[in-house]
Amino acid sequence: MRGDTPGGPDVRGGGSPPPPVRESVRVRLRPIFMSTLTSIFGMLPLLVIPGSGSELYKGFAGVIVGGMAVSTVFTLILLPSILQLGRATSPAGRDAEITPA
Repeated sequence: MRGDTPGGPDVRGGGSPPPPVRESVRVRLRPIFMSTLTSIFGMLPLLVIPGSGSELYKGFAGVIVGGMAVSTVFTLILLPSILQLGRATSPAGRDAEITPA
């Protein structure tokens, strides 16, 4: 991460850049929650409102709501944890600079 990026920390001023995994989670948190919550709340009426023919839709909505909830937990908790472990155990260590291809 460079210090001259818009909204980024100023490394030249003496501050250190945040760890890349933590920064990426912070940046992507709001879009992840927005897309997940709109999908879940869009399916909740199918899941909770009774009516004729709702047996088919309840199972469908239950699978989608459960899958979205589990994938959100994986994206926000499990994946960053695995990335931090991989970064800490890499031969280059924590000070390795990641350059785009």
